[in-house]
Amino acid sequence: QGVYKYVSPSYEHLLGRKTWEIIGTNGVSYIHPDDAGSFKKEFDKLKEQKHVTVENYRFLNKMLGWRWYRTTATNLNDDPAVGGIVLNSSDITDQVVFNFIDGLERDALKKFASNEPLASIMEDILEKIQGFFDGMRCAVFVRKADTLELLTAPGASKGFLDIAGQLVIDDNAGPSEIAASTGEKQVINDVWGDAKWKNNRSLAKKEKIRTSWAYPVKKKQSNDVTAVVSAYFSKPNHKGEHEQRAIERVVNLLRIFLDSIEKDNQIHAISRRYEFANMASRDVIYEWDIINDMHYWDDRFTKMFGHEIKTNEFKLADFTKLIHPDEVEKMHYRFEAALQNPSENYWNAGFRFLKSDGTYANVEEKAYILRDEGGNAVKMIGALTDVTEKKAAETRNNLINEIGIMFTESDSLETVFRQILGLILDHDRFRIAEIWLKSTDSKQLMLAASHSVKGFGSFYDHTQNLDSFLPGSGLPGKVWKSGKTIVWDNIHQKKDFARSIAAKKTGLKTAYGLPLTHKDEVVAVLVLLSDTDNKKHRPLDVFDDAFCGFMGSEIHRKQL
Repeated sequence: QGVYKYVSPSYEHLLGRKTWEIIGTNGVSYIHPDDAGSFKKEFDKLKEQKHVTVENYRFLNKMLGWRWYRTTATNLNDDPAVGGIVLNSSDITDQVVFNFIDGLERDALKKFASNEPLASIMEDILEKIQGFFDGMRCAVFVRKADTLELLTAPGASKGFLDIAGQLVIDDNAGPSEIAASTGEKQVINDVWGDAKWKNNRSLAKKEKIRTSWAYPVKKKQSNDVTAVVSAYFSKPNHKGEHEQRAIERVVNLLRIFLDSIEKDNQIHAISRRYEFANMASRDVIYEWDIINDMHYWDDRFTKMFGHEIKTNEFKLADFTKLIHPDEVEKMHYRFEAALQNPSENYWNAGFRFLKSDGTYANVEEKAYILRDEGGNAVKMIGALTDVTEKKAAETRNNLINEIGIMFTESDSLETVFRQILGLILDHDRFRIAEIWLKSTDSKQLMLAASHSVKGFGSFYDHTQNLDSFLPGSGLPGKVWKSGKTIVWDNIHQKKDFARSIAAKKTGLKTAYGLPLTHKDEVVAVLVLLSDTDNKKHRPLDVFDDAFCGFMGSEIHRKQL
């Protein structure tokens, strides 16, 4: 029937409600009306399948509004201990919004490169944004001397169009005009009471506009305002982190388009098309002169990766040195094959790229290969995109989904711990993973489960059967006492690491201690050991507070 019988405390942050508010209510009532039909259709498959995963649907979070979720449902109606369907959900809003905006941009840039009219492109962008974000309305104004002319406002009423068709730029006018005049963003959290809307307050009330944003679009070189992108919302004091991100990207797109229109004849056609297709996504653009082996990077290379580039002194060998050693050989063969194939004009790859601080970013590279009449590669024009956060979010969400199913289907903590630790080692470059649980009297931590990859099991031959820690003792005890994640480098030399001799004998270098919490109380500690330096391995991007909170709440639930 879709009625909640039990809700894990770990779900409170997902739903924005206390568990007692949810139990007894119908889950479908929280699903967005546009998504409810498809959700029910997928859910009905549980009549014939044990597991069903529902992707990308909107669920009403009491505190945050509509959020995008992924849910795995397991049919345990035949299990007398459950007698229902168990749901494991994760919030994938950031990932969905990223993919939406990225796709929106690339579609728009293709249209611009194909010479579609600017008004048509912007109207399509705003319509899609308005359809994606509930209750959001948008408008784009283009500057003409001392006025703002409305370029597009999809779905706007006649009353709005009559007033907004042409606005006189003035410091004492409305927010859009002020943004054009001052070059500063205008955020009005109470439109009905703000003096900047005094001339059009009756329109705002009629249109139910309570919050307004006006973002200036500036030329890249001179910072002169060339346009304004405005957004309107029906609720006062609307914050909308994702809506802000979308508007900022629209502003960046429009800047690129307007700058390009002004200097169109100065840009080589194929170079221009590719630059458009990547700049809006905040990529790092490069051009490689293959004949002379010279790379030319835009100024975002230093900003994104930290390396200072001297003009005409960056060669392919310099680029190769920054690729992770584990991926250089594979990249080399693919790259050489692409360059030598006269019919290959496009290159893409994903790899880890060294930053100046010693850490590696996950990047995606996409490029066009330009050839001479004989088919020889003479130039590449491409871009690098830092997808570290995106990949970490995807990995974390997948782990949480899989671990949620393990907790649901396993009868004992010992079994589920072994499965989880094996999963973690499969997902990341750790060599040993452990879970330490509080003893029944809560006076010490006991080793509840451990798992190692091939070749590292001998670690435990040198630990003298150490299987417990007091609060503040050793890495697990220090994490337990502080309630904070702790990272130790050079554990083979660290006195506080009680098993340093075992680490030295097995070549382990770094230890990560993560508190698994339930309602701010540490219920267990996850210890991960690696044979790589901390700077070359960034597990905390995946194993963050959200992951630790989920694990802690599931362990607590299993212990009840």
